Amino acid sequence: MKTLKNTRIILLAASLALCCSCKKEHIVSLSVSVASFQFSANETSTKTATVSTKADWYASPSAQWLLVERDGKTLSVTPTGLNNEDAERSAVVVVAAGNSEPVLISVTQAVTKASLSATPTALSFGATETAPKSVTVTSNAQLWSAISTDAWIRCEQDANVVRIAPTGSNTTSSERSGTVMIRAGNAAPINVTVTQSRSGTSNTLSVSPTSITFAANETATRTATVTTNASSWSANTTASWLSLSQSGNSLRITPTGVNTGTAQRSATITVTAGSANPVSVQVIQSGTSTSSTLNFNDIVNSTYVATGTPAAGVPNPAPSSWSGTLSTNATYSYYTITNWANLSGYPLWVDYENGKLYLDFSSVVYSTVDLDFHYVVGYLDGNTFTSKATSYKYEVSYNKTTRTLDFTGTVDGRVAQVVIRSVNKSTQVGTVYLNSILANAKFVLTPSSSVPAPAPSGTRSTPSSGKSGKVVTASEEKISVKSILQ
Repeated sequence: MKTLKNTRIILLAASLALCCSCKKEHIVSLSVSVASFQFSANETSTKTATVSTKADWYASPSAQWLLVERDGKTLSVTPTGLNNEDAERSAVVVVAAGNSEPVLISVTQAVTKASLSATPTALSFGATETAPKSVTVTSNAQLWSAISTDAWIRCEQDANVVRIAPTGSNTTSSERSGTVMIRAGNAAPINVTVTQSRSGTSNTLSVSPTSITFAANETATRTATVTTNASSWSANTTASWLSLSQSGNSLRITPTGVNTGTAQRSATITVTAGSANPVSVQVIQSGTSTSSTLNFNDIVNSTYVATGTPAAGVPNPAPSSWSGTLSTNATYSYYTITNWANLSGYPLWVDYENGKLYLDFSSVVYSTVDLDFHYVVGYLDGNTFTSKATSYKYEVSYNKTTRTLDFTGTVDGRVAQVVIRSVNKSTQVGTVYLNSILANAKFVLTPSSSVPAPAPSGTRSTPSSGKSGKVVTASEEKISVKSILQ
C-alpha cells in the first residue's frame, strides 16, 4: 500500500516537472491610435488611424456604408455616401492581428437635419363643402407624409401638395375641428388645422378695399382689411408678381418688383372664409412712363436673349437659356420671332397697328398633312389650357429705353401664357404642347441691321399679306395638353 502511494507521488512530481518545462505561447501585441471616428451627415472624406503590431493585420467594417483600406501601418475609414436616413447611423471597424485580442473602433455619421414647411396651415370649410383645398409642402427630405387624425377629414398627397377635404357635410349643431399632421424625416411635424362650420351656419366675409393700384416702380406693401365670422380665412393669387401675407384680419399685398413694361399689369386675389362667398380683390400696377405709341422702325432687325417661365415640370425651355432672331417686315408691318421656347421652325409673329403691337393668333406658322399650327394666348390649369379666340387682341409692350419686347400680362385675371396650338384639318380638334407654353417672356434686343422703311398705317397685317397665306379660326375653348411638340 505504501509502495502504491509513493508511486503516485512520483508520477505527480514528474507531471509537474514536465508542465514546467513546456514553452509558454507568445501573445502578439496590437494597438490602434484612434478609438472612434465621427462624421457629419454630408461628410465623405477619409479619416485615418495608426495600427501598431509586429504581426500581419487586417480590418473589416460591420456596415456597407463604410469603406476600409490599409496601407502599411495606416488604417483609412471613409463613408461611401451622405447619410440620408432618418437617424444617426453607426458601425464598428474590427482590427485584428494574429492571436491578439481584436480592437474595435466605433464609427458614427450624423443625420441630415430635415427642413419642412407648409402653406397654409389652416383651412376652413362650409357645413356642406366637400371640395378639396390644397396645402403646399416644401422639404429637403426624400419622403414626407400627411396623416389625418380625424375620421371626417380625408387627405391625399400629390407631388408637393396635400389635398384636404371633409368626407361629408357637418350635420351636427356645432363646428368641428381636426388636424392633418405633416411629417418629413426628423423635422418638427406641422399640424394643419381643419375646421368645418356647423349645420345651418352661414359665414360672412367682406374685404376693404377691393381695388388697389400700384405705381410702376412701387414695391411698398398695401393692406386690405378682412372681416369674417369664420374661424379662419385665406387669400390666394396666380400672379407671380404679387406677394401675399396674412396677419390677424389684415391682408398684406406687395409687388415683388417694379413693372418694367410699358403696359399696366393686373391680377386678382381671391379671399375665402368658411361657407361665405369668396371675395375678389383687383390689383393693378401701372406700366413705365415710356411712350405708349411706337413707330414701326423703333424696332429693327435684332438678335435677342430671352427669359421666360416654362410650364411646370418642362425642362425646355429653361429661363435665360434660349436666344434667337427678330426680323422685320416693313412692307406688311409685322415682326418675326424665331426660336420661341427653343422651338425652331415655328415662328411667332407680332403685328404692328397704329403704334401698338399685338400677337398674331390666326396665321398658320407650320403645316403638315393633317395639322395646322398657330399661336394662341391663355392660361394653364393642371392639364387643361384655356385659350382665347383667334380674334382676341393681346397687346405686347416694348420699352424703347431698355429695348425690351415684353410679353408679360394677364388673361381673365390669370398669368398670360403663349403656346403653340395645332388644329386637325379634318376634325378641327385643337391640341396645345406643354414644352411650348411660356409665361413672363421678355426679349432684350441687340440691333443687328439698319432701320427698315416706315410701315404702312392702319389695321393689323393679314396672312395673305406676306405670311403663310393660311389662317385658322377658333373660339375661346379649353384644350387638352400634349407633352411634347415634335
